[in-house]
Amino acid sequence: MRIEEVKVMRKVRIGPIVYQIVEVDGLKENGRGLFGEVKYGSCEIRVEGRNCGQQKRQTIWHEVVHIILTQVGLAKDAGREGLVDSLAYGMLQVVQDNPWLVKAFEEDDAG
Repeated sequence: MRIEEVKVMRKVRIGPIVYQIVEVDGLKENGRGLFGEVKYGSCEIRVEGRNCGQQKRQTIWHEVVHIILTQVGLAKDAGREGLVDSLAYGMLQVVQDNPWLVKAFEEDDAG
């Protein structure tokens, strides 16, 4: 894979592991363009840097679902893209439509 440009966005802790979220322009596997991928060995979530912000957010959630399913021993289900996409879109919608919910967790952590 040739990486034209890499930009670290943020980090996310999933279980005991912290993953760097990295934007990569020209993200490909076997010559095919990708929206995103997980690199478990280097603890990275890579997203296509040329996609719009909405697509990047959905891709991050998609990859997070892959990681969660793998960590809890459901690696077989982690390979089911329809299931992963459904969960990712659902979680993203809940967070976007209910910002108070995220804020409530932040307030609980601060108190």
